Amino acid sequence: MEQLPVIAIQRNGRVRIYERGKPVTRFSGLAYDTITNAFVWIDAATGWLIFLVSETLERALCELEYLQAKFA
Repeated sequence: MEQLPVIAIQRNGRVRIYERGKPVTRFSGLAYDTITNAFVWIDAATGWLIFLVSETLERALCELEYLQAKFA
């Protein structure tokens, strides 16, 4: 399984997304929040962080499937 991007908060308070150790400016997808230890859905283009509060990847994917079915 490929590694998920990670969310980090910099000292100046900005939220950054890192993939394989490099900052990503435009990202839309599932990432892991190291502060809350939960998976989040990110749309960096619009600035949205949607917390799924899922502690496992399997549960996060189930929640995404549910949300897509409900709102699509």
